[in-house]
Amino acid sequence: MCHPAVAIGFAALQAGAQYMGEAKQAKATQAYQVEKQRLTVASAADAARHQYQGLAARTEQVKAAATQDVNNQLKAYQQAQGRLRTAAASGGILGESVEEAGRDFAQQFVAARTSRLMNLSWEESQILDASEGVYAQQRGRTEATSFGPIPFPSTLEAFARVGSSVANTWMNTQGDPFWGSINPWEG
Repeated sequence: MCHPAVAIGFAALQAGAQYMGEAKQAKATQAYQVEKQRLTVASAADAARHQYQGLAARTEQVKAAATQDVNNQLKAYQQAQGRLRTAAASGGILGESVEEAGRDFAQQFVAARTSRLMNLSWEESQILDASEGVYAQQRGRTEATSFGPIPFPSTLEAFARVGSSVANTWMNTQGDPFWGSINPWEG
């Protein structure tokens, strides 16, 4: 059996080394989690940026298509008006019937334009909904990487462990405290 002071020293050393190991492990775990969260958030932001760019391009496409459709409808209306007036003039027809036919073409144009602009509004609303979905995905990815607190070892707990270890070692090296001597200066 070794000298009690050596045993106590080793017990204190062991408890201190355990404390330092736990502290180092906690710091390493924290650093890993912080880095993992940073990478995940960056990845989620990058994915969201690409999705937002796609949605912005889609918005421009549907607006351009709607503009083209309305312009084509306007051109068709103007051509129909021109044919109507030419046919009426060449046939010598004047009056209310020609005007009525012109109003009918105008109403058809307005109805077609209104319908197309309503469709554009619905398409833009769907794109807006999709962008809200992208936001929700990004937020979910970010929140999924939020880790709980990392338990760092307590200094008080480490001192208590050292004290307990020293007391146990002292008791083990001195014998039973009720029946034997625990005084190191006694024989």
